[in-house]
Amino acid sequence: MPLRFVKVPRSSTNDALHLAISAATLTKELSNLAQFPPATAAVSVILLIFETIQGVQNNKVACLQLARRCARILLDINEQMEGRWNTAPPSLLKNLEKFEQTLTSIHAFMKVEAEVKWRGRFLRKISIENALVDYNSQLDDAWQSFQIATLINIHHAVSSGAFLGSSRVGQKGSTPHRQGTAPPPYIKPAEANEIPESDSPLEAREFILDKPQPSGSDSGSDSNVIVLPSKYGTATDDTLEDRGFRRYHQSEVRLTGKAAIKDGWWGGSSLAEINGQEALVKRYEGPQAQAARSWLRDIKILQDLYHPNLPQLVGYSQNGAATPFILLSNVRTRVPQALLTNMLNTTGIASCAHLVLRFYRDITDATLYLQQQLNLNDTKAQDFLSEASYRVDGSNTMIIGLPGPKDGVWYTARNYGLTESLKMAVMGMLPNSGSIELKRSNATDPVSVSGGLNHLVTLFRGLLPADTDPPVLPPRAKLLIENGESDHSNPQEISMNLRQIRLSNIEAGMHDHTWYENSGIPANQFAVGDFGYIPKGEDFNQFKRLGNIFQDELGSFPIEHHASGEQWCWENVPPRRIPIEPYDLPEAVKCWPIAVPPHSQIDCQIIHRTSVSRVADAWHFLLKNGLALSDELGIRPGEIILITNAGSAQHFHIRDFSTPMYHGLQRNNGPTPGRPSFGHQTSGFNHWNRQPHLNFHIPHQSSLPIVMYLLTSIDPEFQPYWSHHPVGVAKGSPIPDLRHNWTYRIGWCTGFVNWVQLHLRIF
Repeated sequence: MPLRFVKVPRSSTNDALHLAISAATLTKELSNLAQFPPATAAVSVILLIFETIQGVQNNKVACLQLARRCARILLDINEQMEGRWNTAPPSLLKNLEKFEQTLTSIHAFMKVEAEVKWRGRFLRKISIENALVDYNSQLDDAWQSFQIATLINIHHAVSSGAFLGSSRVGQKGSTPHRQGTAPPPYIKPAEANEIPESDSPLEAREFILDKPQPSGSDSGSDSNVIVLPSKYGTATDDTLEDRGFRRYHQSEVRLTGKAAIKDGWWGGSSLAEINGQEALVKRYEGPQAQAARSWLRDIKILQDLYHPNLPQLVGYSQNGAATPFILLSNVRTRVPQALLTNMLNTTGIASCAHLVLRFYRDITDATLYLQQQLNLNDTKAQDFLSEASYRVDGSNTMIIGLPGPKDGVWYTARNYGLTESLKMAVMGMLPNSGSIELKRSNATDPVSVSGGLNHLVTLFRGLLPADTDPPVLPPRAKLLIENGESDHSNPQEISMNLRQIRLSNIEAGMHDHTWYENSGIPANQFAVGDFGYIPKGEDFNQFKRLGNIFQDELGSFPIEHHASGEQWCWENVPPRRIPIEPYDLPEAVKCWPIAVPPHSQIDCQIIHRTSVSRVADAWHFLLKNGLALSDELGIRPGEIILITNAGSAQHFHIRDFSTPMYHGLQRNNGPTPGRPSFGHQTSGFNHWNRQPHLNFHIPHQSSLPIVMYLLTSIDPEFQPYWSHHPVGVAKGSPIPDLRHNWTYRIGWCTGFVNWVQLHLRIF
């Protein structure tokens, strides 16, 4: 069979112009690179490739893309090695030689293709395309070889130093991703072996580990790797400068107590006496090399830091000590959780709130000092906060221990900023890590002493800056700290301070906390504005209602009604809840349109509630009138409960039980023997014995959903019902029945309430 001639269109003028522009641009960029001997040969080969492409007829675009990749790899290497080609590592030079061989083979291939006539190119079309794919794979391998060489250099550089532990990913459900080797969270980046970082706010970070950036560049990735500075990681005991700190022999230190601290940076510390003075000695036990490295690292860091909320170095052990140690001036310390729990049970909420505010202020000051002293960005400061260990000395001053060392490279990711990290660090010092019990129980009764933790947490949160604000305290919180610097031994002064804190939060719009209960609450039992108390040892079902502030005209503030609903189908896997939007009918009736697919069941839940528009109004009412109400009702002010939200929840379902209606099968068997046949005769004979003809008639079945209507109301006397019509019946009229193929269910109606309640010590 003769070959078929196919005319291939030549490259257009635009393609040639585009090729010329691309070649000119890359040639200009490569010309500056040609002056460095390690890259001269590779640059020359790439320029030859661009020159050869001009004679290529077929696959010119693919060849141009291949040449661009070659040039881009070499230009990326030049960006990282600019000014450092004279000190290029041997591994890089070796990889450049391999890359040059790949470029030479690509040039030879293109040169051959440019010289082959069109018949040869046509016959070798498949092999040419496969060759282009193969050369792209070779370029991928060359690029990966440069990456591997970079990682090996980083490992060699980092393994020679000492490490500070970097941080885990913060609370709120985050988890650290350990990938490779990791550095300290708060130390300056190494000058020569720095792994790139991003100074942008950390949000939902994604790490690309197969394309690490070369050393010394500004990485476009959001990965954060914190590298130990060279002055902390490469110093030896011989080069350690005393800088005014004295070295002590082990015989000069007399231990006066056992090591009571087991965990964190403070682990292994114990009381000691040196020349008649008390001090805290921190010993470094374990393998000698590791202990010496940790000891040296801590000394180098503490020599550069002086802040009242950081460990204060006094001295350290001499050369060759069997167990290295450092001496600190922070003598007697304890964990902040124990201190705050004790204060909460003795001096009260106001003193705790004042102390926690001081903790936040001091930790913020120390963090900002570390950022300035050690050139840390917000992300590294967050790493420091999450790994630091916190202690409180005898004067209730917060002391922040250094993060412990960790080997390897640690990548951390957070979707929140420095302000929230500071808040989380301080909230973690509170009992139960600052968690709030929203539902009432005997253990968390807001009236009880242990229930005061809920009041403390809500008040403290209202005094802190918002997550998106700078980490410094708001002016009103600073004013409260200044006003509370005096002695708090007077209970009356504490009560005044507690009231002042709550009023400050209310005025700032930062006090909207309520407690919640939905267990065993009958529907429509409570109304917004109800106030009363619960006898000691009883639950919310024994609530004693004493009045309603609206009905008794004791106060007035806006209230609002709200209805919400959602529907789902259990046949869907997984069931997905879809919100329902109602429309209003007369007499406060809500109509909920619900689309029901044929032969399916739709479940739904409808919630009606009434609540105060601003919870702060209810808190302000109790602060203003709680004392007078307690005298009138004969109960303590802290026992008064004010309902701020009351509602009901009810479950419904509707089901279409209709089945497909089929008419009877109609058969047409033709004429019956012995009977005349009309219009079915052939040659005078009746064809009654032929095969019967069957007719099946199936009516059309609609697959569209049918809209049903559920009518509900916040009025407790209204009885909800299902209807085929979007308009409800008049009040007092009978409710029409549904059609025979519909079934429904109207479930039990349960109630829920939200309330506010002052603490006993507020007055």
